[in-house]
Parts: sequence; structure tokens; C-alpha cells
Amino acid sequence: MELETTSRINNVSALKHHISRLETRLASLEQQLKKDVREVYYSLHLKNMLKNALKEVRYDPGVKSQLISGMVGLGTRLLVEKVLFRKRKGIRGFLITEGLKRMFSHFLLKNRNGFVKKSAN
Repeated sequence: MELETTSRINNVSALKHHISRLETRLASLEQQLKKDVREVYYSLHLKNMLKNALKEVRYDPGVKSQLISGMVGLGTRLLVEKVLFRKRKGIRGFLITEGLKRMFSHFLLKNRNGFVKKSAN
């Protein structure tokens, strides 16, 4: 709704008409501004930011693959360090732990495509 800026106002009725059109335009611009501010405000909520980030991860296969690889690595480390070798200390425990970590990591990375396909379902 563009207003004519070159027209001259010659009488009171034209002035009132012009003022009412300006007030109508002002009201519509205020409503649009409120709507835009509300959208920005809600998009900055932590809940919505996380939801949008998870949507991107969900639909991006590259990010999904990296996330699954990271989770597999963390799971392997947790399994080896906390569950299997909780009480072993010293050089022998360290060597066994490192060997098993590499063995599990190699196995899981070798079969990563199978894990990605299973997690996609």
C-alpha cells in the first residue's frame, strides 16, 4: 500500500482522507513489525534453537554419519575403560586397553555403513 506523496491537499476532507490512509498504513506496519519481532523472539529460545539444530542433523547425511561415528567412539571408550578394565592399572592394563580400543574402533569403523543404515530406520 504505497501512498501518493506528490498529491496536494487542498481541503479539509482530502486532509482527513489522507490522515486515515496514513493511520491505516501505520496500523498494518505495526502489526507486521510485531509479527516479525515475535518470530525472532521465539526463534531465539533455546528449545527452538535445539529443535532446529536437530532437524538439520536429522536431514543431513554427512552430519548424521559424523555424529554416529562420534557416538560409536565414545561408546567404545566407555565400554573399554569403564566396564572391561575398571580395576586394571599399570602398563599391562594400559596396553590391553589401547589394543582393545583400536580393535573395537577398527571393527566399528569398518562396519560403519551398516550402523548408519540401521540407525536411519
